[in-house]
Amino acid sequence: MSIGLYREAIDLLARRYPEVGPDEAEPGTPRPQDYALTTYYLGYCRAQLGESPTAEYAKAAAQGTRYVFPNRPEDFLVLAAAIKANPKDANAHFLMGELLMSGGQSDRAIAEWEAARSINPHIPVLHRNLARTLLSLTTHDQRALEIFQEGLGVDPLNEEDYAGVSQLQALLGKSPQDRVAALSRYPDRKRMPTPH
Repeated sequence: MSIGLYREAIDLLARRYPEVGPDEAEPGTPRPQDYALTTYYLGYCRAQLGESPTAEYAKAAAQGTRYVFPNRPEDFLVLAAAIKANPKDANAHFLMGELLMSGGQSDRAIAEWEAARSINPHIPVLHRNLARTLLSLTTHDQRALEIFQEGLGVDPLNEEDYAGVSQLQALLGKSPQDRVAALSRYPDRKRMPTPH
C-alpha cells in the first residue's frame, strides 16, 4: 500500500484462511478475513483503484470489534475513509476512538466513541473505554457512572463496568444498597469474579 501496489495488497487482504483448532489460535481471535480492520483495508484499497468499497465497508461495519486493536499510522487513513464513506458506521468510529486514544488524543477519542455509542450502543467494551476515559481525564463523574451502568446491560460479563459502577457510586455517595443492586446484575453469580 505504501508504494501504491493496491492490487497486490487486495490479493493479500482478500485471501481466505482455513479454520484452525482451538489449540492453534488465541481464544476468540478472528481469522484475518473475519477481522474488521482487514476488511476496512480491503475496502480502502479498492477505493484507491477507483473501485467501489461499499461491500467491504458494509461487511466491516457488521464484523466484531473484539480483539481489534488499530495501531498503525495507515489505520488513520483507512478508518477516516470508511467514516467519510459512511458516517453511520459505528465500528469505524469505535476503532478510530481506540486509535486516537492510543495516541493520547483523548478528547477526539471521546468524540468518536460517543458517535459510535449514538449509532450502536451494543459494541463490547465501548462503555468501559468511554467511561474510564471520562473518569480518568475529566470531572464528569456522574456521566461516567451513567455510561458504566449502561454498559452493564450491553456487555454484562465485563468486570470493569461493575468495578466502575461500584467505584463511582462510592465516590458520589450512593448507598451500599445501590452498589449491591448493581453488582447483583452480574448474570452468572456463582462465577462472579472477586477483587484481585
